Amino acid sequence: MCLIIASQQGILPTTEQIGSAALANPDGWGIAYANNGRIETYKGFDLAKLIAYLPRVAGLPYILHFRIATHGEISVANCHPFKVSQHLYMAHNGMLNIPTIDPTRSDSWHYARLLRGTLAYGNPAWWDDAVMDTLGRDIGEGNKMAFLRSDGVVLIANRKRGIEFNGMWLSNSHSLSDAEYLEVYRAPRHIEPVAGVLKFDDNWYKHLPARESASAFASAVYGELADDNMDARPCEGCLDANVSTRYHNGMSQWLCADCEEFYTEYNQLEVQ
Repeated sequence: MCLIIASQQGILPTTEQIGSAALANPDGWGIAYANNGRIETYKGFDLAKLIAYLPRVAGLPYILHFRIATHGEISVANCHPFKVSQHLYMAHNGMLNIPTIDPTRSDSWHYARLLRGTLAYGNPAWWDDAVMDTLGRDIGEGNKMAFLRSDGVVLIANRKRGIEFNGMWLSNSHSLSDAEYLEVYRAPRHIEPVAGVLKFDDNWYKHLPARESASAFASAVYGELADDNMDARPCEGCLDANVSTRYHNGMSQWLCADCEEFYTEYNQLEVQ
């Protein structure tokens, strides 16, 4: 699963959170931010460049995305956020059961194109919380989307499926340290963080593996976590802290039995 980080107030993630996000989602990053009535974007694969760039975004509304590829090529062109119009950009976390015409492009890119057929080219204020409620029902609870308007308003579809943390909204908990996870869920992970994922020296990002090996590294990391199937964490699907969960390799999430069944069926539909 990808990761979206969004902040209306322009509060930035820590370098540790960025590192965890990039290791789990190594197939590119992108940020869109509102500045003086315009939306500016920056995308790439070099994490050091992102870290150097982020200070100019401080205090400005933004949506930041870390990608793990499920559809389409691994390329800057498939890095979120995607342009819906000059006044609206979108980032997506999840998998969409929609027709995809261009095999080189992701499902998220195709959905952004579909949204261009709406009132996207009208008044950006048309995009509001009521529209997000409708959109959330359309894409289903297994998907989350963040939108940025050129006037600086950040909107979230299926907001409650993510996490509110220190002035930021995160689409999942993968970038949180153990202490941050405890703060959010009031329950410990019950596992030790894997070396190199949640603990870094000051120059950690200079030692990241190349993108091609980063995916294998992330799989190995989360595969190690998956070996411990104790009821360790709240469900990352329904956010229920009072159910038994286990780590699901294919979805990179801790899920209860009901959510695992739902997402498995959903993914089978996507394949068909």
